[in-house]
Amino acid sequence: MNSLQLALALLARDLRERYLSTFAGFAWVLLTPVLLLAIFSFVFVQLLGARFGSRVGGDVIAFLALGLWSWHAFADAVARGTGALAANSSLIAQIALPRVWLVLVPVLGAVIIQTVSLTLVVVLLLATGKATLGPGWALALLAYVELLGIGIALALLLAPLNVFFRDVSALLPQVLTFWMMLTPIFFDRAQLKPAFAEWLLLNPVTPLIETLRNGILDGATPAAPLLVPGLVALGLLLLAWRVSPRFLARIEDFL
Repeated sequence: MNSLQLALALLARDLRERYLSTFAGFAWVLLTPVLLLAIFSFVFVQLLGARFGSRVGGDVIAFLALGLWSWHAFADAVARGTGALAANSSLIAQIALPRVWLVLVPVLGAVIIQTVSLTLVVVLLLATGKATLGPGWALALLAYVELLGIGIALALLLAPLNVFFRDVSALLPQVLTFWMMLTPIFFDRAQLKPAFAEWLLLNPVTPLIETLRNGILDGATPAAPLLVPGLVALGLLLLAWRVSPRFLARIEDFL
């Protein structure tokens, strides 16, 4: 069995252990978007009567859903990749597999599951008339790819670092939560004070979430906001490609 076949077998095992081993199995991937959209609808529309700029009622659900599921794909990839080496320390000396795959396998598992879930959310929004087909969908897809690129690069950089400094995995949930609060998921940046709204653009995830959401909901969105995050994603991937192998070659003595 070559490295690719072994990596695919590990990926299949990861997906099976996360979902198929439960009572409902893969059905949770189908049920979760429906259930959470129903909860959002009840809490934010019926109980809170939330208003997001010009988005009122059901449009709030579309606004929240696209931002939240996109963030979940990013955060889940980073979190699972960061802890992958420590979680699979017993495999490092037992299997002839490039160590980078031990990070990429759980990352790809998270990406696959979250992308399926996000796709179902988009289908539901399209079926209920909340999404608009248009050229903006291509840019929304590009924004999603850039978002995942940043997540994969961070996972590759943080996974070996977590081997040397175990505080990384302990601090990561707090960092991701703080990062999420500075990302326009639960709020519309257009409703903020202009100075603060501009500061939030320093967060490379901000234009990605906004482009993805606007592209799907409105069917049109500008391409310019994707330039800087795209360069960030490319730079982080190149850094991970150069730096990660050096760290991965030294981790065995620390596990």
